[in-house]
Amino acid sequence: MTGMTGASSVLGGLPTVPPNRDDPEHGPTARRLAGWSAATRWLAGTGALEAIMATASVGNRPVLVVDAGAVATRQGAALERRLRTAVGRDPVDVVTVDRPPTFDQVRAMSARWHGLKATGIVAIGGGATMDLAALGALPTDILATPRLASGRCGLVLLPSSAQAAILTVMVPTTLGTGAEVSPAACCDHAGDKLLILSEALRPRYAAVEPLVTASLPRRQVADAVVEVLARILVPFTAVPTEPHPSLTVADAVALASLESLATLLARAVDSGFDDDFRIGLATVGAHSHAGWGNIGRNIFASPLWFVATEVSTVLGLSKAWATRLCLPVWAASVIAGDRRWGEDGRLSSAWNRFRHISHGGRVREARTPINVLQGPTYGLSNFLDALYGDHDAGEAVDATGQSQEPQPDLVRRPDPGIVDVIADRLHRRWGAGLPMLGRFTHRDLQFFVTSALAEAAHAKSSGTALRNPEWM
Repeated sequence: MTGMTGASSVLGGLPTVPPNRDDPEHGPTARRLAGWSAATRWLAGTGALEAIMATASVGNRPVLVVDAGAVATRQGAALERRLRTAVGRDPVDVVTVDRPPTFDQVRAMSARWHGLKATGIVAIGGGATMDLAALGALPTDILATPRLASGRCGLVLLPSSAQAAILTVMVPTTLGTGAEVSPAACCDHAGDKLLILSEALRPRYAAVEPLVTASLPRRQVADAVVEVLARILVPFTAVPTEPHPSLTVADAVALASLESLATLLARAVDSGFDDDFRIGLATVGAHSHAGWGNIGRNIFASPLWFVATEVSTVLGLSKAWATRLCLPVWAASVIAGDRRWGEDGRLSSAWNRFRHISHGGRVREARTPINVLQGPTYGLSNFLDALYGDHDAGEAVDATGQSQEPQPDLVRRPDPGIVDVIADRLHRRWGAGLPMLGRFTHRDLQFFVTSALAEAAHAKSSGTALRNPEWM
């Protein structure tokens, strides 16, 4: 069993008054601060659930939040039974999650749990389930803040003084999201995704059990690889806003994480996605949220997240598949010298480290070699093709991350103006003066989305297309 304690935060510009670095009265000249703070105790391996529950004090009035799809499986049901045994008492409330929560549901759950005087919240499931648990643990007065439910921006940063009111324990049943240690949580609001950031959202405890992910479809493991890769590579490539001593450490940690991911993939050529691979992937994924690799970087250093979110929402795709479509386009933009997306030298350096370890191997069961000997743009595209192989990576998924047959409301045929629809949403919710994508014009975003949809056509020719590709 492996363990990790600690999580970190990236603090943005916090200027001070003194103008003179040598002024003994006022101290050094103002500069951006970089910080780290401990939060989550994370354990992985067989028996991690019992070990973490022996440590976590969920009190005598625990709440259980379960993922409908996860506990419907044999492994998930067994995990729930083990959890109830480890808790040792009946929960005061059991909530079953079958879709991403809405903001109104989050507020209702929080009020309900506080009314029940809940002493702990334990969540078993995927990202949507853990998001509901993390958000519901916030004080009701924070969730009643007017700016959470108003304004055009899709992101809300809670005050640094915010603290969770109820202890949380997360037991993920999927890979890649890292929600069990994340300071971010999402919910639906008025037809849009609302991203809430706060250290108060970091769970206190997390347990990763390899058995529960053993039956994940190969496509979902590939999705997890894409999520983790993007979470490491894109912020690393971002142009630093200003020199900071912590960046040396942050760069080393990010590159080490990238190398660890490459090592896992190289090993999977012979061993497949076995227990060791899945625990290793969960470890790298959780560590990518821990933040050591992002110390000193801008909090919005990953513009791809916002683009993939809107592509996913509008087209009804999984977030990971939307990210897969955007990654090669992002890499091409960086290599072309558009520093708003990132620095070409940083991307080339990171990709060289990745390909040095992977050096032309191929993921087991993939039909196409992973030609990582190419540069970042084509190498990344070929890597993603091979990672998914002949599987339909664009098929719909439910809130649990479990596969579903495509439904009209999940994978729908976009109208001819779909590029404009996505670009409009990006510009309104994340750009036009907002710090997330404010450096891009509406036309910039149109071009990027058009290129991403062209990447979908490329994926189709590689055997990894959407099920309803008539719009391409």
